[in-house]
Amino acid sequence: MDAPDLSQAPQVRLVEWRSWAAADDRARRLVVGCFAAETSVWAPDASGLALDKVGEIASSTEARVATAVTLVKGATVQDGPSLRRPLEGPPTSGAHAQSFLGYTAAPPAMMGCFVLCTGDLDGTCRSILESARLRGALLPFPGPGRPLRAVLFMVHHPQYALGLGVALFGLALAGGVATRRRPRSRRRLRPPGAGKPC
Repeated sequence: MDAPDLSQAPQVRLVEWRSWAAADDRARRLVVGCFAAETSVWAPDASGLALDKVGEIASSTEARVATAVTLVKGATVQDGPSLRRPLEGPPTSGAHAQSFLGYTAAPPAMMGCFVLCTGDLDGTCRSILESARLRGALLPFPGPGRPLRAVLFMVHHPQYALGLGVALFGLALAGGVATRRRPRSRRRLRPPGAGKPC
């Protein structure tokens, strides 16, 4: 099974793609995919979005080989330094998945992976899926850099950010007026008695 097309996301690279199919039923598959995006900063709010994107790839993969069902996301679980989120299709579909998110140091990158079972009506693939974990040299997620921290502050506290912006603008304006150079007068002072008739 071919890996998804990542040409629209040049910052993301494919790390691993494997697919196994049952000999008697091509709709019964186990698919593993991992993707990486190099970064040295990360915002906690971005973790949910990244897991959503990994889940979308798992859903589109399921649609390519099986019944195109909706995979409903479960609760995100902290699993050591990584995050894990289950995805479930309707019971009659036999579609199950797990999405993962972790951070690696060499090179610094966020790693998003998924494990997908399709056509698993007897539950044999689910046991494999439930034991799947993101392994390797994983580190805690990095924090946001200063610019990203400022953006996050503005997003989460828009009223304070607006008030702070107005106050800083007012201080800058007052400072500019106070330190402004006054223009020198061009009028020449005449010595006493200058210009009077003798």
